[in-house]
Amino acid sequence: MTAWQALVLGAIQGLTEFIPVSSSGHLALAHYLFNWTQGTEQDFAFDLATNVGTLIAVALYFRHDWINLLTQKAQRGMLGLIFLACIPGGLAGIALRDMAETTFRAPERVAIMLAAMGVILLISDQVSRRDRDITRVNLWDAVAIGVAQAFAIMPGVSRSGATIAAGLFRGLNRASSARFSFLLSFPIIAGATLFGCKDLTTGLPPGEGLNFALAIIASAVTGFAAIDFLLKFLQRRSFLPFVIYRIALAVCVFVVVLFRSSSHLPGPAAAKLTMSRSVCILNHPRQEVTQSVYRRIAHSLIDSPESGRY
Repeated sequence: MTAWQALVLGAIQGLTEFIPVSSSGHLALAHYLFNWTQGTEQDFAFDLATNVGTLIAVALYFRHDWINLLTQKAQRGMLGLIFLACIPGGLAGIALRDMAETTFRAPERVAIMLAAMGVILLISDQVSRRDRDITRVNLWDAVAIGVAQAFAIMPGVSRSGATIAAGLFRGLNRASSARFSFLLSFPIIAGATLFGCKDLTTGLPPGEGLNFALAIIASAVTGFAAIDFLLKFLQRRSFLPFVIYRIALAVCVFVVVLFRSSSHLPGPAAAKLTMSRSVCILNHPRQEVTQSVYRRIAHSLIDSPESGRY
């Protein structure tokens, strides 16, 4: 991995961890689109490094909140709700981690989750009463948000997107939903990072120390900026721009996947695909003669001994 790749991937992690567009989905797509895969173990180690960066970002940004939560008795109730909301996500991470690192990272699945969660986020933003702030979060809010966070194990869903949407469905206003989501991110990211470190078998890849450090710095800086941006943005704007982005990205991913799949077809298969498309296009009563000609040409290409050239 080059220093440039480390900086880009670190910035992607930092920006998309807190903006509701899915950091794991974007990292999976970056590896797929740019072919930046180093191997399962090294990719996993690098993802942990970028998580350290976002952990630093959320700890620094909400340092005063966490000091109050840990030192003031009046805040103990909120602290308990935060840790309660972490339980479903923690259990999902333990139970489904292997699938999250393999099956769920397929680009088609990521695209589906991007679009689906975009629609859910839009609906939650439209139907929410938005009449409660973070000081009025209750037990059932924490349970609902925690269950939503469990679904973020699937790349493309977005931890922040799922938890913010759940908060909106429960009637929290946009800024409070985002703030509770970000406070919730500290213990869940810390737990996931520590849990992941114990499974590393090779440690830090040789010669990658500088790149890992660059990724952590990039993730921390962009993560801090993303938190600040979103909290200010939501004071006056809706989630619509992020919904549009998610759906547009999902469409682009599907196009790329289809293009790559069709370009890898062998000669006869590509000819058959061409024939089927031609038949669909020409399937009109006034084009029977042309359709017949196209069919004969396509069949001659497929049946020819040299059809593998096409």
